[in-house]
Amino acid sequence: MKITICFVAVAIFMSSQVFAQKVNAPKKSSYKKAVNKYPVKGKPVTVNSWGSLSVYMLPGYFKEDKAGIIKQIGIKEFEQMESYCTEQYWDKTFAANFNETYSTEKAAQLKMYCIAQFVHQFNGTKFEPMVLIRIPVAENKNMYASDDDRDAYIILKKKDVVIQ
Repeated sequence: MKITICFVAVAIFMSSQVFAQKVNAPKKSSYKKAVNKYPVKGKPVTVNSWGSLSVYMLPGYFKEDKAGIIKQIGIKEFEQMESYCTEQYWDKTFAANFNETYSTEKAAQLKMYCIAQFVHQFNGTKFEPMVLIRIPVAENKNMYASDDDRDAYIILKKKDVVIQ
């Protein structure tokens, strides 16, 4: 009986090896391009005041807002937004250009889209209505490095923007 069980286990192991295939990981640039394709285009937005700009989100910032935001933009974009809504993960060229221009008239040239609106909550306390804004690389190429196509995300108070 021990020999039969051992033989069956070896046969199963051997047959599973036949079906194993090497799968190459996608190239870095093709992965980025695929990640940036989301169903929500958003509404064009202009900024009246940059005073409420949030570019660094502490871990857990979206904990109480997550479900409502996901209903608006989907889980796939939420996961990317959660990473790229923090300046430290932006394309370095974009970050430098943005920091030099966001408070000037040049910022009005940025193509930005409101992709979600929410009332931020933290520890059960509700704050002012906020807007989640995507700054797509495809429409702001002059701000980004040529080899990076990760969109940037920012959060502003709703009262500081005009949604068209």
